[in-house]
Amino acid sequence: MSDALLRLVDVHKQFRTQVVLDGVSFNVEDGENMVVIGRSGTGKSVLLKHIMGLIRPDRGQVWFREQDLAEMDEQDITPLRKEMGMLFQNGALFDSLNVGENVAFSMREAGADDATIRQEVGRALKIVDLPGQEEKMPNELSGGMRKRVALARAAVSRPKLMMYDEPTAGLDPVVADSINKLIIRLGQELRMTNIVVTHDMVSAYSIADRIAMLHEGRVYAVEKPEAIRDSADPVIHNFVNGISDNSDAIF
Repeated sequence: MSDALLRLVDVHKQFRTQVVLDGVSFNVEDGENMVVIGRSGTGKSVLLKHIMGLIRPDRGQVWFREQDLAEMDEQDITPLRKEMGMLFQNGALFDSLNVGENVAFSMREAGADDATIRQEVGRALKIVDLPGQEEKMPNELSGGMRKRVALARAAVSRPKLMMYDEPTAGLDPVVADSINKLIIRLGQELRMTNIVVTHDMVSAYSIADRIAMLHEGRVYAVEKPEAIRDSADPVIHNFVNGISDNSDAIF
């Protein structure tokens, strides 16, 4: 019996004439840190939207907690979606709300009482190394601090599955390393399964239990980080080392 929390089975998606996902299949085990890599336009963000049930596949299955999201209507999928968290690339903080209000947003929408909100917001900010920063406004924060607040907001409701879309984009290497460590720590302390979409191979190697590479709409490989890093396969080797071939040249 598999311990998979998430299973994608032969997922296809096409927008007009553009095939984005062409039979994607892979599992994410309960408690695993899965990193998804691949060139721009290979369907990584579209894949995340399928997992959240925001997009339905043209064909195939998306199983979360042994329920096929592809066959569920919006009313049935909403409770399952509450067990998922998402950190968008830009953090997407509400500029009119302070840090505490941003982190508390989903809990307040769910009707949590004030005492619970204060406790959980404080806990979340402590985990991301921002204790006592509830009253600050987003425009008072550095890029790295904004990202950490966004991490706290996404994780405060303790989702079972947490997804990250380019979490270290635009950050310097030192701040990016701190975000990588926070992702791992959040997963451990809150017992979350993580899916991280990234182009940053330093992050990928730091975070991943396994790495899935998308190529031409399919899962080209799912391997341990060291197998991806040391692969002699030209498709994998060229991507992880940033090597273009002649067809990539721009004149």
